[in-house]
Amino acid sequence: MNKQIKSGRYLVGTESGSKYLIQFDKEEIFMVRKNEQNKLRKDSQCIRVLFFDVRIGLPAFFILEPLGKSDFTIRETTRVTEIKEFDS
Repeated sequence: MNKQIKSGRYLVGTESGSKYLIQFDKEEIFMVRKNEQNKLRKDSQCIRVLFFDVRIGLPAFFILEPLGKSDFTIRETTRVTEIKEFDS
């Protein structure tokens, strides 16, 4: 995925079964993570993305707004298995 995208929503799936809905809204990017088997802090909540690298066949890498007392939060996923536009 490319940070040049200005608007739209994409669904990213990973080997672990996690699904990430990534939303591009003008100059800001947000994501929502869902995984019923493995829970993380702020799952199912909209989180602002400061930086990301998402490519099929590699783990996705996100730098997120602070989710605790630090300046930012880093998340790395299992390997990305799919990226598709999300319409609904």
